[in-house]
Amino acid sequence: MAEMKPLALITALFPALLAASTVVAAKGPPQITAAGQYSSLVRTESEDDVGMRVVIGYSNRGWYAILQCAGGNLDRPVVVTAQVDEDKRTVRFARHDDPDNECPQEAFTGRYGANNLKLAFPGGYDPGVLKRGAHIW
Repeated sequence: MAEMKPLALITALFPALLAASTVVAAKGPPQITAAGQYSSLVRTESEDDVGMRVVIGYSNRGWYAILQCAGGNLDRPVVVTAQVDEDKRTVRFARHDDPDNECPQEAFTGRYGANNLKLAFPGGYDPGVLKRGAHIW
């Protein structure tokens, strides 16, 4: 079998390489969506539940979130509206109106990635980094 010269090899492979790179560039990186379940809930040695769970979803009426906090016991969930910016990977969560709930009432923000959600509360509450779990729907 005859040996191919480097320039001839490059010229022969160039169309295939160009086509492959165009497909990869058109596809781009995988889209990371805000929708999902995130949690920092843990059970302590003294059998207390602590942390926070957030489920972010989308409906025909827009984005929403289900919040559930635990400061010893897991409290009932509250539903709030959310504004998602998928380009910046940020979420703005609306204020809830349940004064007896363990989740802070004030509006807050979050930044999500492929594996987690980091929340920022104006009052200093810090549930830690919430890890992304499996989709529930």
